[in-house]
Amino acid sequence: MTNPKTPQAFRLVYLLQHVAREGSDDEDVKVLGIYSNKKNVELAVERFKKLVGFKRFPEGFYVDPYRLNQDEWSEGFATMRRPPRKKQTPRRSQARRH
Repeated sequence: MTNPKTPQAFRLVYLLQHVAREGSDDEDVKVLGIYSNKKNVELAVERFKKLVGFKRFPEGFYVDPYRLNQDEWSEGFATMRRPPRKKQTPRRSQARRH
């Protein structure tokens, strides 16, 4: 629910992120800034594209709009954990003899 007292111009902000993917599972996510309008986001992207690292991944920019004073997550969450590994006892042939 948005606050009716929030000026219209500031009810929506834009989150700029960059993701550099190298390989299938390796990604580096960076939050670059939060901007009040799309034009400022576009200007920021042009600035970042000139910097070392970002030049290699020019397609890695992502912009997401968010409403101020509004929950973006409406549920709880669960984590998936692997059961702990059992300690393996050495085989007789691997056990040290004193």
